[in-house]
Amino acid sequence: MSFKDKLKNKILNQSDMYNFYKKEYESSKKKLQQHDKILDSYQNLFNTLYLDYELQPKGLLKDIQEVCTELLVFISKICEKYEINWWLNYGNLLGAVRHGSFVPWDDDTDIGMMREDYDKFVEAINKEIKEKNIDWIELRWRRNVNEYVKKAVDGKPTYSFLQIFLNKPGFNHTLAQVDVFPYDYIKDYDGRDINKEYYDTKMIFYRDIANGLSLEEVIEKYYNNLNLSKEKQDYFIPGAEGAHGKKFLYKLTVFESAKVFPLKTIDFKGHEFPCPNDYDYYLRSIYGHYMRIPKTVRAHGRLNKLRYDDQELLEKSIEELREFNENFK
Repeated sequence: MSFKDKLKNKILNQSDMYNFYKKEYESSKKKLQQHDKILDSYQNLFNTLYLDYELQPKGLLKDIQEVCTELLVFISKICEKYEINWWLNYGNLLGAVRHGSFVPWDDDTDIGMMREDYDKFVEAINKEIKEKNIDWIELRWRRNVNEYVKKAVDGKPTYSFLQIFLNKPGFNHTLAQVDVFPYDYIKDYDGRDINKEYYDTKMIFYRDIANGLSLEEVIEKYYNNLNLSKEKQDYFIPGAEGAHGKKFLYKLTVFESAKVFPLKTIDFKGHEFPCPNDYDYYLRSIYGHYMRIPKTVRAHGRLNKLRYDDQELLEKSIEELREFNENFK
């Protein structure tokens, strides 16, 4: 230690203020370490409960998951009718693999499609709703609430991926929701880091939409900027409308097509739904080590919103949707 450092330490050690804050810091550090131990013990407990015991939802959560499942069946039947490929995505794929059902606290659904199938699906579900006079399905383009997007478009309203809502008279909130995420093939990908390129193009995508360009024009520009294709390539990425990229929920993931396609099926609450061929690769690409309950749990809040609605009416709605699905043509 230099003479200068020795002199500085001597002066600081004689300072009452320095010694006070030093003790406070050491005390806070010990408390944080103890807090981390408590969190670790809770995480271990939840892993034991949710992974090693057969815990089943009951009451309102059970009914919400049932109605979400029937909405998935409805979508599955449309996709089968129009030969559209899709797969369980995010929390639903994670739930299917880890729990054979929903993630225990989940109350909505996510699916993925390649862009060509996504475009076909938007057309098909609109056609089915119109022809069958389905008034309990509402389609929306999700309003983007990401702070970086809002800043990029100067607060103008803009939208992203397709959302499908199940609404029934007598409820103050939607009973079920499916988020539909598009994906795009990328040409000539050589393993390079495209995070900045992707994020910058994503912001242009939203600015163009906010400024009134048609979706077709925006997609064409987006495809040109990132060298994307609707035809199958060796790699694909999440569409600009999704939650991937710098400053978003998930880091940008470039998926290997050969590990995801051809799709296979997986059991989800007694139904066989499509999933990535190598779902372990797919989930690890998004979540990392996904077979443990995380310390931080994301919840959508639908359960609490429906808490005070009529549960008998909810159960009746499940039966009506199930009957509709059984007679779907």
